[in-house]
Amino acid sequence: MRRRALLACSGTALAGLAGCLSGSSGEPTTDADENRTTDATTETTNGTARTTSETTDETTATASVSVALDALQPALVTMNSPDSIAAHPTDGQYLFLDATTEDGAPPAREEFSFRFAGSEYAPVSMDWPLRAWRVRSGQTEAYDAASGRGLLLFELPASAGAADGTTGTGATDTANGTDATASTDAADAALTWPGGEWRPDSRVRRRLAAPDPSFSVSVEIPEKVSVSDSPTIRATAENESDVPGRFVAALNRAGPAVAHTPVQRISILVPAGESREWEFTDASIMADEADEYAGDDGPDMTYYFSWADGSASRDVRYVQDARTTDTA
Repeated sequence: MRRRALLACSGTALAGLAGCLSGSSGEPTTDADENRTTDATTETTNGTARTTSETTDETTATASVSVALDALQPALVTMNSPDSIAAHPTDGQYLFLDATTEDGAPPAREEFSFRFAGSEYAPVSMDWPLRAWRVRSGQTEAYDAASGRGLLLFELPASAGAADGTTGTGATDTANGTDATASTDAADAALTWPGGEWRPDSRVRRRLAAPDPSFSVSVEIPEKVSVSDSPTIRATAENESDVPGRFVAALNRAGPAVAHTPVQRISILVPAGESREWEFTDASIMADEADEYAGDDGPDMTYYFSWADGSASRDVRYVQDARTTDTA
């Protein structure tokens, strides 16, 4: 079971969303940065190692598939209504892999499988019922054989031991010149397709085998904001575990002029024992809307920040003077 402590947070519970780190867009810190390939042919592009495996048969040309780790996380940001998003939790973990067919006939999505702790897992559809927000919003694309590229999503057990009912034993892996402890229960982890496979390195295997990291979370939402300014929401996630982990959350807004709307997806890779900050300025509200609602002494909008097992919210009011902030 996952355990998270909520620090300096209050407000009503609502499903949430995930986004960017230090004001940047997309994935601020990529899980791919941790992965080093161990099998087949390795190439490095922009610092990201990729594995290329070849598949042949009597009737088709050689197919070369490049695979890279995109993210490993305990929740998935999804549509939970026509106008809101949420951090959909799982008893296990979600694994995103980026696959690209570089030459030959692309494998069909159903031909891919992820082997983990002695079991095989098929890719999960990112359409209904999950409706992954990053795909639906056009931020990334799901794997499609027609293009031969895109993300593959797998829902896996929480740890290698959870898959087979045992507790993994530690083993030292010195591949790539590093000392890393990986559970032998995750030693067989691999993406496979007809004639080829890709294996994550020891650091990723350790994350796959370990229990879900525990986070402490604090959220800051302004109580008042000037009509000439835009609301800025801040959050800090502290990883209290001894392995890196990805913090996933969602941000929605009610008002002004809209009943409810998704705002941002939060996705932060936090090193073991460290904390990372996330900041987002919501510049989507029109200036004339702010002027219209200022001065009535009532809340003009509400922000809802939520993650797999916690949430924070705050009513925000437009004022003519400078913005003051408070902790939600």
